[in-house]
Amino acid sequence: MLRKSIYDIEWKYYDLLYGDLSEDIDFYRRFVKGKSLLEIMCGTGRIISSLKNLEERYGLDIDERMLSIMRSKDKKIVAIKADAREFSIKKKFDNIIIGLNSILMFNSDDKIKLLKNAKKHLNKDGKIFVDAIMPPDLEEGVVYLGDYKIRGETEIYRYFVPYFSPDMRILHLRYIYDIFEMGEYRRETAMLLLYPENYQEMKEIANKSGLKIKNVYGGYDCKRFNSSKSERMLLVLKKVEEDE
Repeated sequence: MLRKSIYDIEWKYYDLLYGDLSEDIDFYRRFVKGKSLLEIMCGTGRIISSLKNLEERYGLDIDERMLSIMRSKDKKIVAIKADAREFSIKKKFDNIIIGLNSILMFNSDDKIKLLKNAKKHLNKDGKIFVDAIMPPDLEEGVVYLGDYKIRGETEIYRYFVPYFSPDMRILHLRYIYDIFEMGEYRRETAMLLLYPENYQEMKEIANKSGLKIKNVYGGYDCKRFNSSKSERMLLVLKKVEEDE
């Protein structure tokens, strides 16, 4: 059965698939300062539930199933169900995180809407952290093994097949899941659309959102960003008017 979204499948298995990823959390522990944090598109709270040193933590996502899992992990996080482009919270934050490629789920215009909205919720000296892969070099139609995970009686093989729009601006990923659970096997499929941007494009999007790139890193180890070699860009954004 073809699903509309990978999250119709992955909400249940998200922590199994991504729970052992900690490099980005170490990065945020190094740079997130102040008292308050908003994580936009927080999912099951993998990142925000690990940043317990902050006094106020808000996690926003559109999927109630994922928010429910986050609440079960850490009741001190304020969970908000809302669209990342249109939410409104009567509060501003020292830090805002848009983690692990979440921003790539939006086209350029919607990226601007998201970042403009985030800016409205940012304190004067606050920072927005954006984590995104660079446009990937994938061969269209090839089946790639995404990962293999096992925990208890659950075993998942996840594959993906990339297809590109004619203008190469939209990356269509068809995911295939072979799931062995409680002694039973099933295969499920789902689609994910990504809108990758290179560094210059992200810089223009930030500028149109009233934000400025203060720093950019090429990996969670804070290595220097190289636009032709880095596979990932970690952007640290601030309000433009702060420097004017």
